[in-house]
Amino acid sequence: MAIERMTTEESIFNAALAIAEAGERQAYVRQACRGDAALLARIESLLKIHVSEQSFLEQAASSLQLTLDAPGIVESPGTVIGRYKLLEKIGEGGMAVVYMAEQQHPVHRRVALKIIKLGMDTKNVIARFEAERQALALMDHPNIAKVFDGGSTDTGRPYFVMELVRGVSITDYCDDNRLSTRQRLELFVQVCNAVQHAHQKGVIHRDIKPTNVMVTLHDGKPVPKVIDFGIAKATNQRLTEQTLFTRYAQMIGTPEYMSPEQAEMSGLDIDTRTDIYSLGVLLYELLTGSTPFAGETLRSAGYAEMQRIIRETDPLKPSTRIRTLGATLAGVAQSRQCSVELLPRLVRGDLDCIVMKSIEKDRTQRYETAHALAGDIERHLRNEPILAGSPSTAYRIQKFVRRHRARLAAWSAAVVVIGGLLFAGVAYLRLNTQRTQSEHERILISVEDLLSRGEYAPALSEVKPVLSSRYVGPKARLLHARILLELQGPRAGVEQLLELLDEQPEIAANAHFLLAWIYLEAAPDDAAMKSKAEQHLHQGERLLPRTAEAYLLRAMTAQTVQETLGAFNDALDLDPTHYGARRARALACYALGDYRAAETEASIMIGSQPANPAGFLLRAMARRELAMANNDADLLNAALADHDRAAVLTGPRDRRRVELCDQRRQTLMRMGRYAEAMADVEVCRKMQPDEAVHQFNQFCLLTAQGQYEQAQKLYDAMASQPGELQPRVETAAARHVFDCLAAGRPWHPPQSDPQGAAFDSMLRAQEEYRQISANASRIVAEGFHPTWSPDGQELAYSRGVLGASGIEIRRLATGKTRLLVMPGKDPAWSPDGRHIVYVRDRQVLPITDLTTQRPGANRPYDQEEVWIIRVDGTQAPRFLAQGGWPTWNRNSNQVYFHCRTSGKLCRVSTDPNDPRPREIRESMDYFPSVSPDEKYVTYMQEGTALQILDLATGAVVASWTSPRERQQLFIQWSADSRFLSLGGYWGGGLWIYDMETREASKILDGAFACCSWSGPDRGRMALEKVCADWHKEIWVTNPAAGDEAARPQ
Repeated sequence: MAIERMTTEESIFNAALAIAEAGERQAYVRQACRGDAALLARIESLLKIHVSEQSFLEQAASSLQLTLDAPGIVESPGTVIGRYKLLEKIGEGGMAVVYMAEQQHPVHRRVALKIIKLGMDTKNVIARFEAERQALALMDHPNIAKVFDGGSTDTGRPYFVMELVRGVSITDYCDDNRLSTRQRLELFVQVCNAVQHAHQKGVIHRDIKPTNVMVTLHDGKPVPKVIDFGIAKATNQRLTEQTLFTRYAQMIGTPEYMSPEQAEMSGLDIDTRTDIYSLGVLLYELLTGSTPFAGETLRSAGYAEMQRIIRETDPLKPSTRIRTLGATLAGVAQSRQCSVELLPRLVRGDLDCIVMKSIEKDRTQRYETAHALAGDIERHLRNEPILAGSPSTAYRIQKFVRRHRARLAAWSAAVVVIGGLLFAGVAYLRLNTQRTQSEHERILISVEDLLSRGEYAPALSEVKPVLSSRYVGPKARLLHARILLELQGPRAGVEQLLELLDEQPEIAANAHFLLAWIYLEAAPDDAAMKSKAEQHLHQGERLLPRTAEAYLLRAMTAQTVQETLGAFNDALDLDPTHYGARRARALACYALGDYRAAETEASIMIGSQPANPAGFLLRAMARRELAMANNDADLLNAALADHDRAAVLTGPRDRRRVELCDQRRQTLMRMGRYAEAMADVEVCRKMQPDEAVHQFNQFCLLTAQGQYEQAQKLYDAMASQPGELQPRVETAAARHVFDCLAAGRPWHPPQSDPQGAAFDSMLRAQEEYRQISANASRIVAEGFHPTWSPDGQELAYSRGVLGASGIEIRRLATGKTRLLVMPGKDPAWSPDGRHIVYVRDRQVLPITDLTTQRPGANRPYDQEEVWIIRVDGTQAPRFLAQGGWPTWNRNSNQVYFHCRTSGKLCRVSTDPNDPRPREIRESMDYFPSVSPDEKYVTYMQEGTALQILDLATGAVVASWTSPRERQQLFIQWSADSRFLSLGGYWGGGLWIYDMETREASKILDGAFACCSWSGPDRGRMALEKVCADWHKEIWVTNPAAGDEAARPQ
């Protein structure tokens, strides 16, 4: 609505300008605004400003605020605001007044205090001011004015306190001190570095101009300080972003420094390249003494013409502008310590190219980062070839000659000619070399992308062509070994890794780390293997260089979550601009459920590489989850805008397009925009016609739109396909229904119920959801095998899906989670609360695999291992035995487990000095469960018959047969050993068996697995709800529902 209102105002205003006679103009305006007094007032105000030739940009915003209440209190020197006493007014802008103030406690110092300007305290301005205060707080850089404090006055107007910068604008300082062109460039590079720091923090300034870049002296040296992020938009924080859109007459920024996209006045899609444009204009002014477009020209042109000039008119090159300065040229040259003749020659060439690239109308043609802009200036200062433009061979030779002028002075003309020919040949070969290198690097990035998504088989195919590359071969072979390790087991890739030990340190170090891991995992109880592993680990630590790339590779071989995150942090501490490390940390944050942090990291990615779709996709995913958690429609729209931007940046045949479209489909479905979501599904089906998941998504969308006949036909087509697709579709349909109902949206139009075989599983799932949600709450949308802490306050569980999971702990009172270890599944919490035992069936699992939305790679049972870890995560996990399905003894010093190779129930001590497992007895199935009092052990016989045996003698003490045939039951004991929960995996429901009465009672319909009670009082119950063969979720009964669902009598 705001955009529509702006369009209406603009059209009426422009039409009125076309009417010359004042009376006719007034009549037209009154007719066009009939019935809308506020609109009439705004249009008349705009026309008054235009006619009086006042500054449109400086005056329109305040003139439009016709309904403001008069402020009750006026701050002035002497006023005390919180801990600060105002001394004198030192600045004033369109929305705020800046005072020099004295902080009175806890320290005494002079500061700058900025407060809302009197008469400007509308909701819009306050929201913009809040954005400013938060944005400044994110930054810490020597060339950015520091923020110290913030608050609100007694009248409720926000203020913030920042470093008092005693100085003058950068242009005045340069002119007053007659800085040469070189000195100006050196000062400007510092400004670029400050802006780069802000962009890395996800902050866009959007109003870079000389008065916002002050120069102060520190130890006699000039230090530029970027101040006044008054219209900053933090791309990694929502702040009050939706309120930053203002009416076009309240144009943000200064027009001569305004980028073409800012001039659009939509308030949308502004990114870091806007600041690159403004930096280019500032550089233009530092070099020439004028801006590309004069401010007076823009302000006198009127709104529409000003927009056209900024968006369409190409400015003169700086060197050309200098030659047109006329009478002012002498003063401009003098202030730069050079002659009138020399100044344009100093600017022509490199500096022309750098400036014009910075102020390109098409932002995709500008420098992508402030760092890149600064880099080109530094190359120019060193007489090295710059990156701007397309330098010719002659240009490169010229730069070489300038760098080596003295050495080349004695060369003959013939040598120069031969040298030119040689350089031409070298340039041609170098061009081909660079193309090959770029292509190989692109392939490697693709391989890393596939690895991050757990797509190991495609990654293996993709990496093979570059294994012998002279540019990326060693790193490719390291990744190749990592892929083989995942696909073929611990011993795969050893020979290749041994060959990498003589490569450059970052490759060799990580080869050592992988070898250490392989030797440790291949035989964790073998002393010789352990010694080998320790040797490789020591060598890796010794060789690992202090580079971001090395630490990113180190994260790939880390053994714990903390080590992985620590490696990402180390990489970014060393190089905050390293895109791969930034992306890895963003993915990790998303996988860990820290969506706010993921949004922040993704925004920094966008600031670093605005033409890369990866940042936009990740931010869209994070914003979607935040929006759903907070019921925020605006944030969901922002997520969709990011999806759209990612799609624009991705080619139609790019393999990433499938993921982009599928993620956008998910967002659109949550918004109820099914027709648009269908278009994305059709793209996915076209690009991956054999993927059944896209057919299923189309089936769900047809159902959501009430197109039941088409949905039935698609279901029949899927059911007729070979294999076991139909049962997979039915279980996936159940998950879809649960997701929809949990989000509060219908899975079909409420006015018409679907009929037919295609919808039977969905209707059953709907009834199951209603039944379980009446007494329980869904707390983990993708997890399995929950186990309670002894005090009943926390829950540990397998986070993820079978084949791709880690052990996560959730505190139920707060919902706060922490990922304890990965990979891992089937946790059991010790009775003393200090340790968790769990099963590991794979050696490597990147954190990002926890986001997989497809089945993990199920491992053979004989690969399972039992491990132990402290609940607080302060010690590395420790191997206990080969086997699975662990349970504790009552004293927390022994663990029972099933040995997958011998088929026996075994026991192992948790004491590292007593590592030998002991066999107890034969086991009838893979999932024996020992009672907490260690009197009984349970088995399932032939899938349906429960057998309860005396643990000491093996005698059968009780049995029960499920009424449903071919039913796998998962068994859990209550803490007092009286009750057993029996989860029917294939839809048999949840049963409770009473050891005293020897009877079982069914309490819930549907498919369940491991369901456990909290503590001896059985106050609550954690339910593992099976929605698909590979997808489970965890529900916890509400305390009020405990009598019926969790405490059978």
